[in-house]
Amino acid sequence: MNILILEGSKHWTGGAKRAFLLIKELKKQGHNIIVVSPPRALLGEKCALEGLAVYTFMPIGGMGIFSFLKILKILKTHKISIVDIHSSVFYRTGGLAGKITGAKVVFTRNVAFRKNSLKKVINRAMYALADRIITVSEQIKADLVSDFSLDSKKVEVIVDGIDVNELTVTPDETERVKKEFNIGSEPVIGVITRMDKTKGHKFLIEGIPKVISKAPSIKFIITGIGKLAGEIKNYADSLNLGNNVIFTGFRNDIPAILSVVNLTVMPSYNEGLGMCILESLAAGKPVVAVNTGGIPEVVINEYDGILVNSCTAEDLSSGIIKILNSDLKKLGENGKKLILGKFSIEKMGRSTIGVYEELMS
Repeated sequence: MNILILEGSKHWTGGAKRAFLLIKELKKQGHNIIVVSPPRALLGEKCALEGLAVYTFMPIGGMGIFSFLKILKILKTHKISIVDIHSSVFYRTGGLAGKITGAKVVFTRNVAFRKNSLKKVINRAMYALADRIITVSEQIKADLVSDFSLDSKKVEVIVDGIDVNELTVTPDETERVKKEFNIGSEPVIGVITRMDKTKGHKFLIEGIPKVISKAPSIKFIITGIGKLAGEIKNYADSLNLGNNVIFTGFRNDIPAILSVVNLTVMPSYNEGLGMCILESLAAGKPVVAVNTGGIPEVVINEYDGILVNSCTAEDLSSGIIKILNSDLKKLGENGKKLILGKFSIEKMGRSTIGVYEELMS
C-alpha cells in the first residue's frame, strides 16, 4: 500500500514518537510510506534518515489552502491509498484532499480535549471526513463517541507500541548519567514529558517540598522542553528547590535517564495514554500518575504504580510518598510484564494495517 502519514508536532512529543514507530513498522512490513511534518521537526529528519520521502510544511491560517493543494499533489503523485492523519491541524486539509482523490482517510487521536457546544458542531463536520478513527485508549474513544455523536463502529482502539530494545542501556551509559547529575544512593524520580499547561508540572513542583520533608535527599530529574519551561524553572527556584530538582532540557538519551531513576511521575491532567508512561513501565520503573484519560488502562493502582485522584500538589506529593514506601521492584516487574504482553510495536503495526486493509476491501 502507498500510505501518507501527516503529523504536525514541531517537537519530539509522544505523538510524534508513536507516529515514527508506526512508520518504521509499516515500512518493515513492505509498505510505501510518505511523510508530511513541520519544517525542522525531528520526526521529518528521522524519517528522511530511514530513506522515506518527506515533505515539510504546515497549514497557515483557516483552511490552509496552500497546504491543501500540496497534500492534493502528494496524493496524486504517489498514488496514495491511505491518508493517516495524526494531528488535528491536518484534519481538514488532509481529510478533504483524501476525499477528492478517493483515498481512504484515517484520523489518529492521541488525546481528546473536551469541546464546547460550538466546537462540537464544527468538529462533528470535520470528523465526517474520516472513514475510520483510531484512538490510543478506550477513554478517548468514549469521549469522541459521546462528544461528536460518532458511530462507535467507526472508532478503533489501537494502543501505542513500544520498542523495548530501544530501552536497553549499558552500565557505562548509566554511570555517565549518574556522574553528570551527581547521583549517588538517594532516591531519584524522573519526570519525562514536555512542559506545557496540561502536563501539570506546576502542581508537581508545588508539592515537592512536602516530599522533601519525608525524603530530604531525594532528587527529581525533569526532562523535556516546552512553552512553560522558563516559568516552571523560575517557580522551582522561588521555592529554593535547587538541591533537589534538576532540569535537563531536551535529551536524546531517555533510556539512560530511565536507568538511573527509581520511578517516574506523570502529573498530566489530560492524557491519552502517555508514551513516556509506557517507556517507564517497559524499563521496569513504576509510575505515579493522575487518574485521567487513558492512564488507568496502563497504570493499575498498586500493581505497577500509584494513581492519584487529581492533578494537585497535595495528591501528587501524597502519591509519591506512598510509592516510595512500596515495593518498587515488584511494581516495576509488574509494569514491564504488562507492556511486553500488550504494548508491542509489532501488535500496533498489525492492528493498524488491519484497519487499512478493511477500508480497502
